[in-house]
Amino acid sequence: MPKSGKTTVLDVVSHRIRRAGWAVADFHGGGRYAPIDKSDLASLNLYLVGSALQYLAAVGADERPPRFHLLDRGLNDRIIFSRALNAVGLVTDSHLAAVEAISGEPDVRRRVHVCFVFITTPEISLQREAANRLTAAEGRIMNTTKLEALRDAARTFVEEPPTDGPLTIELDTALLDGRIQDTARSVMTTITSLLAPEVASTLEAAA
Repeated sequence: MPKSGKTTVLDVVSHRIRRAGWAVADFHGGGRYAPIDKSDLASLNLYLVGSALQYLAAVGADERPPRFHLLDRGLNDRIIFSRALNAVGLVTDSHLAAVEAISGEPDVRRRVHVCFVFITTPEISLQREAANRLTAAEGRIMNTTKLEALRDAARTFVEEPPTDGPLTIELDTALLDGRIQDTARSVMTTITSLLAPEVASTLEAAA
C-alpha cells in the first residue's frame, strides 16, 4: 500500500546489507518512476508490470550480478494493484487476467525468494501523504475507496498466495507505526533465515 513504509524500510535493509560487504541492486517500480502519462491507470499498470518482468528476467544475466536484489514494488505488487483496480471498476477482467498471467511466468517467479506485503490503514496512509505537503486533497489512488480496495487485495494475496510463489509475509505497519527499525529488523531476520550460514553470519555481524 502507498505510504506503508516500503521504501523507507528498503533503504534501511539495503544499507545494512551493503555494510556487511555484499552488493545490492535496488529496483524502484512505482508509478512515479514511469516516463509515461500516468492519467491512464490501465496503461500505467501494464508498463509497470512489464518493467518488473524485464528487471527480474535480467537477474543473473550479468557476469557479476549483485547478490541481493531488493524490489520496491515488483510482480506481486502488480497483481495486488490490478485486483484492487478491478474491484473498483478501473481495469477490466481481461486486463487483470493478462497481468496475472505475465506475473505468473514460472521461470521469473522462482527468482523471487521472499515477498513482504506492506499494509496500513487508509487513514494512516492519507495522513502520511499529507504530511509536509501543500495540499491534503485526495488523488487518483490516494483516496479512501482505492486504499481500502488495496488493503483488501493485499490481505487476500497474503492469505491465498500463488502456489508456486515465494514465501509471502504480511507487515502491518499500522501496528508498527513509526517503528522503522523494528520493521527493518523483522525483514532482515526473514532474509537471513533464507541464506546459507556463511552469508547469514556476515549480515548478523554487521548489526
